[in-house]
Amino acid sequence: MSPNGWTLVGFDKDSFNSYGKQQGYNAPVSEYAAFAYTAALNYLLADRNNVKKVGDTTVVCWAEGAEPQYQTFSWAMLNGAPPQGLRDNDLRAAVKRLTAGLPCEELGLDPNRPFYILGLAPNAARLSVRFFYRDTFGNLMENVQKHHEEMKIDRPVYDPYPTLSLRAILKETVKDPESQDQKPDPVMAGAVARAIFTGGPYPAALLERTMLRIRASSSRKPANSSPKEGRTDLRKRKEQAVTRGRAAIIKAYYLRNWKHHPKYSIIEEVMDVRLNKDCGYPPYVLGRLFAIMEEIQLESADWDLNRSIKDSYFTAAASTPSSAFQKLFPLSDYHLKKLKRDQNKSGRARRLEQEKASLVCLLTEPIPKRFTIDETNCFYIGYYHQVNRKKEEQ
Repeated sequence: MSPNGWTLVGFDKDSFNSYGKQQGYNAPVSEYAAFAYTAALNYLLADRNNVKKVGDTTVVCWAEGAEPQYQTFSWAMLNGAPPQGLRDNDLRAAVKRLTAGLPCEELGLDPNRPFYILGLAPNAARLSVRFFYRDTFGNLMENVQKHHEEMKIDRPVYDPYPTLSLRAILKETVKDPESQDQKPDPVMAGAVARAIFTGGPYPAALLERTMLRIRASSSRKPANSSPKEGRTDLRKRKEQAVTRGRAAIIKAYYLRNWKHHPKYSIIEEVMDVRLNKDCGYPPYVLGRLFAIMEEIQLESADWDLNRSIKDSYFTAAASTPSSAFQKLFPLSDYHLKKLKRDQNKSGRARRLEQEKASLVCLLTEPIPKRFTIDETNCFYIGYYHQVNRKKEEQ
């Protein structure tokens, strides 16, 4: 029984009868064994530094031998931050050795040490085992490192975190990531954690909920505000629909789950860490083009702009591009002419005009009437890459 009074193994009275056996006799366990696993679990759960929450799931881990450095290092890897007293370079060097099957003697880590991860979720008066993972510590580190590599994507200039933690990833699937009251779907959260630990496919629910949040964010009307605040709000909302976390989820999902898909070569081109100027895949190019058109509008607008083309057309451009871009091209031409009239921004206008023209040249076929779900996600990645391109790429 856990400290909260929940039962891990048990039967309700007269709830189950098999071969004449009732209640606990269906799964007999000696008193010593029951005491041993209960005491061990209570001891692990009492160590708050070793207990993490993933949705509604309580996750606890341990190494065979109970050395504390294994738990500390594994949680640091999952969060993408080095343990206290360890630098980023030291963390990367340690992971490289462990994934190569070599011991990291300075940290006391053996890649062959058996390691366990247990996920427990409340279920009425009982505990439900959401997942139980056992492998060598080196294999676990390899799977977690693979996850971080797949989630890696160029981040906005204001984002200080080099790696996305599991909590940050799951927050991208809820309505308000800043709210403490909103929790990710517990079943999905457990499936994501299991995919990270085992190296298995990400659950489809992760992609579905991410797409839902992108559509909801892009179609949300800006709040009424003063003229200056309205413009500032639009600048901030430029990254709110396709955030770094949501773009990373889309990228990682396709790179892992589409390994054997016929179009995987296209996916590798699109789902890159940074902007791929050589990619001519129409959904990706149109996502980039939309970002340029939005930038042209924002640069040409006065402080009284309360609604951008993204507020009006982003969802349509990502799903029914032909009809959306029929309206966007004349609008963008109007915004570009307005920007050219501003003598202080003539250089900026020329650069944006050249970028827009070069992207249009990549469109060698008519813009399709409708995108599939996968093409829509390629549009999102193209948009994100263009918005967050580095200065040397401009």
